[in-house]
Amino acid sequence: MDSDVLDLSPQTAPPAAGACAAPAAGEASAPAGAGERVPSRLRTALVLLAAALFILSARLWIVHDYASPIPFWDDWDAIGEDVLRPAIRGDLSVQDLIAPHNEHRMLLTRLLALGLFHANSGQWDPLLHLSANALLHTLSAVLLMGILVRLLHRQRLWWIVLSVVVAWGIPFGWEAATWAVCSQWYFLVLLGLLALWGLILHRPLHPWWILGALSAILACFTLASGMLIGAAVLGIQAYRLLSERRRAHLPSLLVGAAACVAGVVLYSSVEQHESYTAGGIRDFVGALDKTLAWPLSEVDYAGLLVYSPVLGLLAMWLLYRHVPQWFRSAAADTNPTPPPPPASALSTAPDGRPQAVAAPPPRFTELERACLFVLAVGLWMILQAVVLAYGRGADASRPASRYLDAIVPGLVINLMALPLLGRLGSLARLRLRGAVTGWAVVWLVAVTLGLTHESMTAVPGGLALRRASGALQQENCRQFLIRGVPLPELQHTPYTNLPYPVPHVLQSFLQNPHLRRILPPELRSSPIPRPPDPNTAVFRVGAGSTFAGLAGGEEFLGSFHVDPNDDTAAGKPVGTFRGEPIVLDPPLPMVTFQYLGRPEREGLSIRLQPVDGPEVPELPLNGKRSHWQRAYAPAPPGPFRLVVTDERTDEGIGFTWPVGMGRLSWGIRLLLPFTPWLLLGSLAGLLATGRWETARRFVHVRV
Repeated sequence: MDSDVLDLSPQTAPPAAGACAAPAAGEASAPAGAGERVPSRLRTALVLLAAALFILSARLWIVHDYASPIPFWDDWDAIGEDVLRPAIRGDLSVQDLIAPHNEHRMLLTRLLALGLFHANSGQWDPLLHLSANALLHTLSAVLLMGILVRLLHRQRLWWIVLSVVVAWGIPFGWEAATWAVCSQWYFLVLLGLLALWGLILHRPLHPWWILGALSAILACFTLASGMLIGAAVLGIQAYRLLSERRRAHLPSLLVGAAACVAGVVLYSSVEQHESYTAGGIRDFVGALDKTLAWPLSEVDYAGLLVYSPVLGLLAMWLLYRHVPQWFRSAAADTNPTPPPPPASALSTAPDGRPQAVAAPPPRFTELERACLFVLAVGLWMILQAVVLAYGRGADASRPASRYLDAIVPGLVINLMALPLLGRLGSLARLRLRGAVTGWAVVWLVAVTLGLTHESMTAVPGGLALRRASGALQQENCRQFLIRGVPLPELQHTPYTNLPYPVPHVLQSFLQNPHLRRILPPELRSSPIPRPPDPNTAVFRVGAGSTFAGLAGGEEFLGSFHVDPNDDTAAGKPVGTFRGEPIVLDPPLPMVTFQYLGRPEREGLSIRLQPVDGPEVPELPLNGKRSHWQRAYAPAPPGPFRLVVTDERTDEGIGFTWPVGMGRLSWGIRLLLPFTPWLLLGSLAGLLATGRWETARRFVHVRV
């Protein structure tokens, strides 16, 4: 037996013939597909790496194309007002970090936001936070793939990888993918998998067990439903303690109980959210069915179909392997004359009479470990669905997109339960292979159709809505910050026009001096200097028709007095613009601005000139004559001037006012445009690491 795992077998006589723990020769020791070619460890690692890169690049691509760079909804109060503002004032306390937000204690989300804020030189950047969320999302996928590959053997590698890539790679939870504060969902999934893996399958005080115990407690500081991880551990370990009567299960049971108690103590009820709860048993049952049935939420009673593999595995496990010890005792009590033990189980006592010898406990098999983990995660997913159906089940509605990242793992677990169910039934000498195979085909077809429908309707529509809403919200906030235009009333049709539901509260956030100085660069802008004589100035505010296409209402200066595409025009004034000294507050390491034109051509240049320093070379920029581009450059030490030169009569140049930017914000904005290429490269890596035999084994898998 491996020294790092917990022996799950009861310390009693081995089960009778036909039980799954004592299979016939050739069944217990050889996993499914033992005659097939096993991928090497290196090849398995490469496949998992390619899958992780695919999931990460897919999520970053969503961030780049659809996410808004400004805070949204709960970001303003849960992060900005409750954490970052006290951190700037210098009076941030532990109480601020664990203070309730709605029903939740978002300690980990707030610590992540605070760490990114300080690492980014004191700038609040939702795009950076969303990129960190994508990494958390990928880590949970890698963890689940690693656990399943270890438990189900590498023959199931492509089943595992493809199911996780589909579940994690397609943004079914598009709301959470574009909402920074939703890192709480990614923490929840990651910590839940760690807790169930460590506490259920490892011995107390083993490093994995310790990590699992910490994860179960920390999960209570993600969402209010984090306590359900402890409830799943408590249920599994209580059953094993009663059926196996082994004290080794007690520490994990106590950790699960402690997590439940902590969750109840930390829970904070919100009176305003009572309207979201299920209005009665009909609403609750309907919402529960739609939650369990996702992606078949529109089909009545489809929840039983989607979770039928886990429920079937549970029934098989209870019937043929883990019958509680007291049931056996009760059976023995009804038959007071037990059969004599076999001769091999007898020894000679000191007085010469034969006596029974306690047989050693049977070996803890990989099949049993896999079944327990799948059942534990399945129980956790069902508990999640129950709580979600009650807390957000008004009018028996289907789960919102932002909740799906905590539901989707249930699909992978149900898929993994199908081959386990077949192997368990085979070990029990039941003729179930044909029935389970037919069951698996029906399940796969139904779920595949549901996922296809969701990915072709709900996901594209939701992402398009999010992008359009984000652009409108950014423009309204910029108009208020730069030009003092009052914020409009909140509207949801056709798009949500404000990033916070209460306009006057959003206005107070934007006017707060502490929050205003740390806003992301897309919301930061200084008043651009006006030339003394606009009619004769070389650089004019909003010059040229091409500049009208600048998004967000940001002001700019330009030397285009005629059509910038007309090379024959002459007589345009030329000269140099020297701005007033710029002092970045807070002092950020990078600056960014937008420019139009071709500053790489002779006679056109842009420089960031230190006020008290020698002349510096022009910035190495390559532009286009009719498209705005964004420039990034290191911020000079101390005050500096923006110096723009135009000595050409046939071309011009335009620019916005420079604003400060954190180094991590700069790095992530350079990385995000390349995510489609990363996505294609990781997909090519997945294809390159497989062979035709592996693909054939995946398509024609033995259940």
